[in-house]
Amino acid sequence: MAYGSMVWDNCSSDCVQSILKLQKKAALIILEADRTTPSITLLNTLNWLPFTRQSQIKWNTLVYKRVNTSVNTPNYIDRLLLQNSDIHQRETRYSNTNLVCPRFTRKTEGGHTFTARSSIEWNSIDMDIRKKTSVASFKSNLYKSFLEKQKATMIMSL
Repeated sequence: MAYGSMVWDNCSSDCVQSILKLQKKAALIILEADRTTPSITLLNTLNWLPFTRQSQIKWNTLVYKRVNTSVNTPNYIDRLLLQNSDIHQRETRYSNTNLVCPRFTRKTEGGHTFTARSSIEWNSIDMDIRKKTSVASFKSNLYKSFLEKQKATMIMSL
């Protein structure tokens, strides 16, 4: 389901809804469930994340590769995603892990850009996950974190 998500990630909400409907239809077929079953129930049963969350994992994996010095990223990514330590020389607790978010007045006028979205999402991830030593462990822990939040949300809504 996540193949090509970086391309589809910036599409209109109608396109995203179409993809989510396909994901629900696949879950209905696999579980042989009634079509009135809520999507969240189906996804939790299969331990799946919605397409949008899978896309966030791919997006944040790219940022992880930028922030982690052992992985080389293209220069254009390095220029777009600046760490706090790239901007100033003050040593703070998170200067090497947090990204600088560009200023924008409205979400529609800059909040959807690659740089803004990446920095906002990256800085909101738990520090223990961001400090993982490998890409695989980062992706795995981020997936588990998203899945736990999804299941907790479902429990609270009952």
